[in-house]
Amino acid sequence: MNTYTIKQVAEKLGIPATTIRYYDKEGLLSDIERKASGYRAFSETDVETLETIECLKKSGMSIKEIRRVMEWSRPGFEQHDKIIEMYEQRRQIVVEQIEELQKTLEFIECHKNYHAACRDNDQETIKAEYAHCAALLKELKK
Repeated sequence: MNTYTIKQVAEKLGIPATTIRYYDKEGLLSDIERKASGYRAFSETDVETLETIECLKKSGMSIKEIRRVMEWSRPGFEQHDKIIEMYEQRRQIVVEQIEELQKTLEFIECHKNYHAACRDNDQETIKAEYAHCAALLKELKK
């Protein structure tokens, strides 16, 4: 079985080695093999676990929540229903964030169009885009 050094894993995943050490210290990684020298030896499964952790982190999950998922995923301790519930909650949060970002993107596009109309002295488009931007701002404030 191939193993990887922390440097190789860091380069492969594009994250600092210090982050990987932090995850290990926080208990997110289970049973990382150690060589006689004391250096960590990462398996392909360990790399996949790190990829999962990074994805969950990007979704906005806290280290505490990720630790729970990792604990609930360990063989013999599986808590699939709890993991599913946590993922459903995170999914809803991410969906809401995407909707908010869509509105923000729409506002940026609208504001860009407004400024293009101003540049071109297109009075009709200026009025329309101004009204559209104002309506979008109200939506964003909700």
